[in-house]
Amino acid sequence: MKNTGDINLHVLKFDELKRYQGFFAFAYRGIYGAIITPPNGWATDAEVTEEMILNGGLCLMYPMELDAQESFKQRNFIYLDIPELDEIETKEDLLDIFLKHQEDNIKKHDTNAHIAYKKENSNAGDFTIRITKYPLANYTETAGILKNGTMVVAVYGIHKNNEYEEYYNHIKFIFDQITLITLYGSDRKNSHKDWSLLLNRTSKNANLKTFYHN
Repeated sequence: MKNTGDINLHVLKFDELKRYQGFFAFAYRGIYGAIITPPNGWATDAEVTEEMILNGGLCLMYPMELDAQESFKQRNFIYLDIPELDEIETKEDLLDIFLKHQEDNIKKHDTNAHIAYKKENSNAGDFTIRITKYPLANYTETAGILKNGTMVVAVYGIHKNNEYEEYYNHIKFIFDQITLITLYGSDRKNSHKDWSLLLNRTSKNANLKTFYHN
């Protein structure tokens, strides 16, 4: 159950939204999905390319005054993924295996990368913060990885080296507000029809942008 003791005030200026932007997003992969609220002053973007999806980005978020290309240029964006873990999701140490796999890939592509971890908690559950500094490229990735049963949700913030606290707070906000969904009985390799049916039933009047990949 989410903590309703704290009230987050967010002034929504709908006339400032660009064509593909929204204040909420619905993302899924296979049988796992999530309803996402971006940090205050940020927007979600529905123009997620297939290349970005295949590289682990189901939902893109960035400051409202930017667009997607400008946020990439400035290294000032967040993206969310629900990774496919078919081969390992029955293992109790699912999160450790996932983190080790990612760390191996990071070091494979940049041997100078410096990685640190810390444990945190949110309304959605405990999560791991990973701070990866890339000294040669001169930027930092702050990632939050949360395990809920056999579902893993990863939120990645790409930012300047001195903006860790800001991006940590953004990731914490996303996990505090996120709603996680599992479609039991659906075909994980062909779940689009079931997700579309659920979305049509529950969000006819909602300002949701939808991101998906099977």
